[in-house]
Amino acid sequence: MISNDSQIVTPSNAGQILVAPRYLSVAKAATVSGLSRSTLYNFMKSGSLDYVKAGSRRLIFLSELDDFMARLPHGGSLADV
Repeated sequence: MISNDSQIVTPSNAGQILVAPRYLSVAKAATVSGLSRSTLYNFMKSGSLDYVKAGSRRLIFLSELDDFMARLPHGGSLADV
């Protein structure tokens, strides 16, 4: 597999360039993180998870989700965040 920032090329998709998204919907962020949508909304409301609004949609930058997940306590409670 060859990776160049946002481009990933594997033998199965040779000839195609896949571009990783820079932002995720709340539903996709929930799938990626394993957290529920309501948990993500609660963290956004508390200011623990940054997001942007596009119309009525909330979008979470992938880098922000990665940073947020890294800040979660290991073996602790989400209430500690």
